[in-house]
Amino acid sequence: MRHLAKAFFSALLLQMAGMAFAQGEDGPAPVSREEVGDWAIECFDEAETECQLYQRVLTQDPLVVAMVVTFYPIADGAFNAQIALPLGVDLSQRPELRLDAEPGIPLAWSRCIALGCLVEGSFNAGLMARIQDADQVVLAVFNPNGGELTIPLYMEGFEEAVSRLSTAEPALEPEAEAEPAPEIAPESE
Repeated sequence: MRHLAKAFFSALLLQMAGMAFAQGEDGPAPVSREEVGDWAIECFDEAETECQLYQRVLTQDPLVVAMVVTFYPIADGAFNAQIALPLGVDLSQRPELRLDAEPGIPLAWSRCIALGCLVEGSFNAGLMARIQDADQVVLAVFNPNGGELTIPLYMEGFEEAVSRLSTAEPALEPEAEAEPAPEIAPESE
């Protein structure tokens, strides 16, 4: 799935930068795109086996992207997630995924690039179910001045979109030796 992850990552970065995804810029252009509530499903092949679910969250200025989130199915209800945030966040503090009034789920920064910093990893089926059941989902990050910034995810259509991608067969690559992404799950339950 490395080529699939590269296509999703390329789309994520281009969406974060506010550019239209163009063929030939580090990955294929999506062949289909469908809005499902607040989310979009993009597929990169005609058979719709290489698809992602994404949402771009804007600030009050509609030209400024606060966060881009993508999910793509890997197996058994689990999804790989990529969350891109702009530069200027405090990397010494872990971002937190907050579901309703539950304690935050600490996530880990994976890397920063010219356009922003990324959280990447696998969300297991249990965590995906908890996200689907939540009324409010936010990502909390911190700025270097000590303030907390909470960025909401808009959840209309999320459950339907996840269900549709979960029932699709993920694309398989001949190379099965790729290392699995780190699993992101609550530290204690």
